[in-house]
Amino acid sequence: MRILSFIMRYIVSIAANLWVSVVGIFPKYREACYEAGYRLGWRERPVVDEGLPPLEIPSVALKTLVPDAPVCRILEPDAANGNVTEWELLSIVQLVASRKPKACFEIGTFDGRTALNIAANMAPDGHVFTLDLPPQEVERTALAIARGDERFIKKSESGARFKHSDFSDRITQLWGDSAAFDYTSYEGRMDLVFVDGSHSYDYVKKDTETARKLLKPEGGMILWHDYGSKYWKDLTRAMNELYRDVPEFKPMRCVGGTVLVCCEIR
Repeated sequence: MRILSFIMRYIVSIAANLWVSVVGIFPKYREACYEAGYRLGWRERPVVDEGLPPLEIPSVALKTLVPDAPVCRILEPDAANGNVTEWELLSIVQLVASRKPKACFEIGTFDGRTALNIAANMAPDGHVFTLDLPPQEVERTALAIARGDERFIKKSESGARFKHSDFSDRITQLWGDSAAFDYTSYEGRMDLVFVDGSHSYDYVKKDTETARKLLKPEGGMILWHDYGSKYWKDLTRAMNELYRDVPEFKPMRCVGGTVLVCCEIR
């Protein structure tokens, strides 16, 4: 009986692995595949921060921010671990397509999926600048990064999703630590800034300060990612303080059903 039981468990294990291998190509099964990877030790499970602060930034429906849904393009829709979700991507491209910015700056390239979609939906003569930290610099950052950031910094390639796309000539990859980078050439030129770099309290505060300087004198839009995420409580704490203490950021709104925050500054 023991031998038979072992054989049955072995067969079930093989079938389960085959199932994971086959259905992993379909987005709706992606979370199940991640969970299998965590349990089998193939992937590192994200560390959940305990004690998430209360969410102080009001949440509104996307339709409130984009009353008339524009025609938009979504490229590379499948989300990998570390990407914005499909709904978040739709929210970003609708915000971009409705406002048609000409100059955008992204802090935190990752695999380039967001930069690609911003480029595909901004003004036809627009350009995206995206800044990423080189993996070899992870131990030498100006400020402390958040616990869990390192796995997204140490990737095989930054911007892989836009490098061979039809929009690659409209995206410029920049390299450096967002807390120490020289932004002189970009300050006062941007219509939109997307902040999605390190998730530590200090980096969120510093990157937000930078984002404000990057916007044109007449204003523009800042977007942040991961507000209210159970993995990044210090980011939420920092953004609550910005909303509460800085009058210019009172228009901050969380996009319903997402961890995106949008603020139009005029």
